[in-house]
Amino acid sequence: MPNTLFTTAAKASESQIGKALISNGFNSDLFPHYQHFMLAAYTALEYMNMQSHAKAYYDSFPENFEEYAQLWPETDLEILKGSSFLWELTNEKMVFAHEYDHLAKIAPWFAEKVSITRYVYSRLAVMSRSFTITNAHGEKEIIMVPVMDMFNHSSNKNVEWGYNDEKKTFCLTTIADIKMGETINSSYGMRPNSDFFMHYGFLDTTNERKKIAALLNLEANDPNYQVKADLCDGNKFLHVELTEDFLAKTRALEWMRYVAFDGDMTRLVELKAMMVEKQGPTE
Repeated sequence: MPNTLFTTAAKASESQIGKALISNGFNSDLFPHYQHFMLAAYTALEYMNMQSHAKAYYDSFPENFEEYAQLWPETDLEILKGSSFLWELTNEKMVFAHEYDHLAKIAPWFAEKVSITRYVYSRLAVMSRSFTITNAHGEKEIIMVPVMDMFNHSSNKNVEWGYNDEKKTFCLTTIADIKMGETINSSYGMRPNSDFFMHYGFLDTTNERKKIAALLNLEANDPNYQVKADLCDGNKFLHVELTEDFLAKTRALEWMRYVAFDGDMTRLVELKAMMVEKQGPTE
């Protein structure tokens, strides 16, 4: 698939809404998923643009995203009560609303054209259908590729995808014999089911990877509360995930030990001071 058919974050940055975001100082430091944010705003507008070069592609998007929990009514969310997924879902919905509020503030004309529901539809489309490639500048870039985003996920994939920068094409390569009529399956990554549910609206019944997410706070009644907060540069909570990933588990357990520590903080304060001194002054 040639790159002339891609919808990219770079292309979105050159659009009216992209330029409005950039001129107002929006970047990946403010929004971890900045490219998704900008691309969603761009595709929401392009979806309504009858002259868009990718109109046929945008018309192939689902009419609604009712399988995504982000759009479920509150009554349906009752079944998720008590799960860490519900907390993550609530946070995700707040992020989408926060993004839309920023768009409406810096570009009132955007809110006049695009409702928050339409923006969320575009946000979900970008989240579930985009690919991350490394461009010619060695930077990670989000792209959307017609047809290539329609292949189903399987842990037993029979194709692999990749971007060929020399040929400027998105390529699909078979890694197993595929018989006529057989489903072409790609892989959406080694993710826990909660991620598949959140980002793609489905569960993989053969997937055994699990994740438990939690928000761990420093206790306000901890005698060392202020010292601990200062040592963490003001961070009083941490979103941790317990998965099969060793580094994620280590990070979570380290924070748990720190939160629960009730010993003498003097040594930790001294170590922090030594680290700051060793690093030297910052510009």
